[in-house]
Amino acid sequence: MELWYNLFRQAQVSPSRKPKAGRLAAVQIGTDDLRRTSYIRDCNQPSFMKDFISISMRHFSCLLLFVILISNNALAQSQDAAQVALAIERFRMAMVNPDSTVLAELVSDDLEYVHSSGTVRNKRGFIDEFMKRWTNFTKATILDQTIKISGDNAIVRHRLLADANNPGYPAVVDNIILMVWRKEGGQWKMLARQAAKVPPKP
Repeated sequence: MELWYNLFRQAQVSPSRKPKAGRLAAVQIGTDDLRRTSYIRDCNQPSFMKDFISISMRHFSCLLLFVILISNNALAQSQDAAQVALAIERFRMAMVNPDSTVLAELVSDDLEYVHSSGTVRNKRGFIDEFMKRWTNFTKATILDQTIKISGDNAIVRHRLLADANNPGYPAVVDNIILMVWRKEGGQWKMLARQAAKVPPKP
């Protein structure tokens, strides 16, 4: 009897001490709160804010530099296009009132000047073309011009409408023109030019 009594007493004094579900959840919540509090406290530290500001400034500086580079490139292309347009205007005037010096300045030594007929002129032949009045324009108008800058090259397309005084040839020239201009020594010079007849309307 005494043995059974002792076993009974041990069962009452030493029950299984497993934590209840509610207490376990409370402990877990308390741990999460401590972690959040610690994170917030760390974020408010001066070193954290300093690092954050430093990273933000670096990102802003990179973005600003990118914008400046894009703007400078666009500005440079705009200036180049304006210079090419000015050179083409000088050429238009020289076709009507030829000047050998101006014509020589406007074209590259590697010039390929091609007529709609297929006739090809080099630089010397190009100058003779106008100075000897093989092509004798009394008026020249450029229409629908586009200029595309690509590095040191410019691709130009336009329509040339001109009044001509060449016996045996049409009195009115109406051609579409493709040109390539190249920057040489800081100056834009005509490198190639191809003329073609305006296709008939369907």
